[in-house]
Amino acid sequence: MDTKYKYPTRYEIEQALGELSTRKFLDHFAQTRGVFITKVIQSELAEVVSGFFFEHSDIEEIRKAAFRIHAKNTLAGFIVHSEEKDFDLVSHIDELRHSNRMGRDTTLSPIVADHQDDSRKIFKGTINYVERKPGRVEFLHEYQRAFDFFIEQSDEGSWQVLIDCNKSADARILEELVNRTTKKNTRLAILDQDILTSEQTIRFFDELATRGMSKDWNFNEVKQLVFRRPKDEEDEEVDKSALTGITQAILEGNDLRDNPFVKQSEKSGYRFTAMTFEYEHKKRPFIIQIHSEFKGRPKVFEVSIVNIKSREGIDEKLKPFETSENEEMQIRSGFWIIAKKIYDELIAENDL
Repeated sequence: MDTKYKYPTRYEIEQALGELSTRKFLDHFAQTRGVFITKVIQSELAEVVSGFFFEHSDIEEIRKAAFRIHAKNTLAGFIVHSEEKDFDLVSHIDELRHSNRMGRDTTLSPIVADHQDDSRKIFKGTINYVERKPGRVEFLHEYQRAFDFFIEQSDEGSWQVLIDCNKSADARILEELVNRTTKKNTRLAILDQDILTSEQTIRFFDELATRGMSKDWNFNEVKQLVFRRPKDEEDEEVDKSALTGITQAILEGNDLRDNPFVKQSEKSGYRFTAMTFEYEHKKRPFIIQIHSEFKGRPKVFEVSIVNIKSREGIDEKLKPFETSENEEMQIRSGFWIIAKKIYDELIAENDL
């Protein structure tokens, strides 16, 4: 029998539910299967639940919870530049399906035309791979993952690649595949925050706040802000009473851009690394929060939708609102494209 489909031991299920999953998930998982036990700690409930036999779908649900895989996707991307005018990235990647250069346990679906936007020629593909995480729980050693990517020619010899992923490492898989299988006259361009100065990182996010969404949306405020001290810059100007010892700060609340602590961090040379923006639709009763962040390991700039809410009733109470995957993808991709444009503008200043 293929060990990939081997049923996990009771100990493995107990560890996954008791130590690697959240209590909220365990309660919901047990109660939806008719198990109601009160006044027990998580490990005790996990011990009881692990004694039952589960279907494959149940085991996969436990596995996902143990890996803490969330439904909310992020969008990352990069640009491919080639000196060959007739270079076709779509054909290049599609040809890799029939080669032995994909890598171990990695498969690629056929590249097809994506019809989300008829005004643009976009191609879509999917990569499936096995993620390996050694540990004492055997059935969590391997997990089947997949992500979609979208390719569009942005200029002669230039291709824009956007990755709809669950984690930043997904983007690196495609990035490394393209980098490894193309010629030396082809290069990849990413949004690398290290190339920006501290002052430019602040301008980047401030510009993104007002330009990131279409004209149908009004920018409300910054809901979350992350900044950190540069590793390679002197911090002699740091206010000893306020910022000494602070290497990174994550702030949540209202009117963060006018916060005195944030203003002091700007003056002291700290770098902005992430922001969550809130926008309100001009004609429809929608509020949306979008998170953008420069990740360090791997180096990826990503965009995600935190939530979308709708004003309902006479009192205009905000309630969660579900949109289609296509709509969310269009919002995130549009936001990323504007971010790349702002990034390029800032980089151009360094060349003057």
